[in-house]
Amino acid sequence: MGEATQRTRRRADGIIETTVEGRVLTEHVEAWKRDFNLLGGSAVWLFLAEKATGYDTAAVDSAAEGFKEAQKRGLNLIVAIITSRMVRMGARLVAMFSKIDMQIVETRAAAEAAIQKARRK
Repeated sequence: MGEATQRTRRRADGIIETTVEGRVLTEHVEAWKRDFNLLGGSAVWLFLAEKATGYDTAAVDSAAEGFKEAQKRGLNLIVAIITSRMVRMGARLVAMFSKIDMQIVETRAAAEAAIQKARRK
């Protein structure tokens, strides 16, 4: 499946969690969308992307479209742990194009804090 490692699961608290490593390709984004739907969707989607190293530009369009569709299934927040500046730039483009609330953080603790804050709203 290309250069990246991808894993998606539903956590005990109902949040969909996707682990992203390496360079993100459109085929990876397609797998995320499929897995999100197979797992029944969620209001919050957490991306553990600390090990993401880059992305193909076509993956940005695919992700934006996928997140628009996921919003129709109840998704209202994406929290992404991203340490690469380049990958952060791509994530910001996706958020802008999909009009999804995306919080980009650098640590797991910050991600969990963002999720808890959103749940209190």
